[in-house]
Amino acid sequence: MKLHSILFGGAALIITTTAYATELPVYDPSAYCENLSTVSGGSATIKNQCIAMEQSSYNNLKQSWESIPGKTQTYCQNLARTAGNSYTMLENCIQMESSALKAPPKFQF
Repeated sequence: MKLHSILFGGAALIITTTAYATELPVYDPSAYCENLSTVSGGSATIKNQCIAMEQSSYNNLKQSWESIPGKTQTYCQNLARTAGNSYTMLENCIQMESSALKAPPKFQF
C-alpha cells in the first residue's frame, strides 16, 4: 500500500512538472524601441516599426506560449533578455529552436 502511494505520488509530480510552463515574460517594448531608435540616430520610423514588430511578436507568442517546451522557453527568454528584452528576439529564437528540434543534422563519415 505504501509503495503504491509513493509511485502514484511520484508520477503525479512528474506529470505536474512536465505540464508546467512559465508565463510569457513582460517586457517594455516602448523602452526597448526607444533605445533602438536612439542607437540609430533617433529615427521615429525605426521606433514605430520596432513597436509594430514587438506587438506582432507579442500577439503570436501570447497565442502559442503554453505549447512551447519549457526548455525552449527558458533558453529563449535568457537570449531575449541579453538582447534588451525583445518579444521579436524571443519569437525568432523560439522559431529557430523549433526548427532545429524538427530537423537535427545527421553526422556522416
